[in-house]
Amino acid sequence: MISFTLLNNKGGTGKTTATIHLAVVFGNKGKRVLVIDNDTQANTSNALMPLDVPIKKCLYDIFLDKEPTEELIPQVIYKTNYKNVSIIPNIEETSALEVNMALDFPNGIYILQESLFKNKYINDNFDIILIDCAPNLGLFTTAALMMCQRVIVPVLATSANSVRGFQKIIELIQEFEQEERSVIDSYNILINGVDRRKSICKVIIKNLKETFDSIVFKSFIPTDSGFETAEMNKQTIFAIKPWSNGAKLFRALGQEILGTIK
Repeated sequence: MISFTLLNNKGGTGKTTATIHLAVVFGNKGKRVLVIDNDTQANTSNALMPLDVPIKKCLYDIFLDKEPTEELIPQVIYKTNYKNVSIIPNIEETSALEVNMALDFPNGIYILQESLFKNKYINDNFDIILIDCAPNLGLFTTAALMMCQRVIVPVLATSANSVRGFQKIIELIQEFEQEERSVIDSYNILINGVDRRKSICKVIIKNLKETFDSIVFKSFIPTDSGFETAEMNKQTIFAIKPWSNGAKLFRALGQEILGTIK
C-alpha cells in the first residue's frame, strides 16, 4: 500500500478535484483506493458520498478517540459509486477537535499514522490512499503528512501565490523528513489550471520547470469548463466530457503516477 497527501496552503489550487479524479483513474486501473477527506469543509465527502448513505462514523471519530479500536476502522469507511473507490468522509464538527490535538501535542499528530497507515484492515484491503487536506498547514495537515509516503502539491498556473505556498510546503516537508517517525519519501508538483493563452501561465510553468524540473509532473491539468459542470452535478469530468483535454490529461497523470509505484 502507498499513501499520498494532496496539499497546498493556498486555496483554489485544485486539491479536491485532483484527489477525486486520481481516485477514479486509479480505481478504473484496478487499484483499490481509499480517499481520506482531511478537510473539515468536507467538499470531497460531498462529492464522493452516495446521496442515500448517511454518515454515521467518520474521520471525526478517529480524531476523537485518539486510539481508535480495530472495530471502528471498517465503520468509518464507505463505498462510493466509483469502481474500487472508498472514502473516509469528514464533517464540519471535526474542526473543533484541533484544539484537543494541540493540547495533546506531539502525540496528536501521529493519530492517522497509528490508526490508519499501520492498520491491518486498511493494508489488507487497499492499494492506494489519497488524503485531501485543507488549505493550511495546521495540525490536521501535519497528521496527514505523518502518514503519507508521497506528497502532491497542486500549483495553479495562473497564481504566483500558489507557487509561494508550495515553497513553504517544501520547507515543511524537509523538516518532516528529519523526523524519526516520518514515512515521506518524495514530493511532486502538479501544475493545474493551465491556459497556455495567458502569458502568466507560460512564465510560471517555465520558472517551475527551471527550478524544480525533476519533481514536476509531466502531465499538466488544463482549465476546462467540464470540471465546473462535473462539480455541480456531483460527477467527474470523465462522465461529463470524457474525451476533453481535462479528462485525457488526468488519465495521463494517473498513469504517470502509477508508473512510479513499484
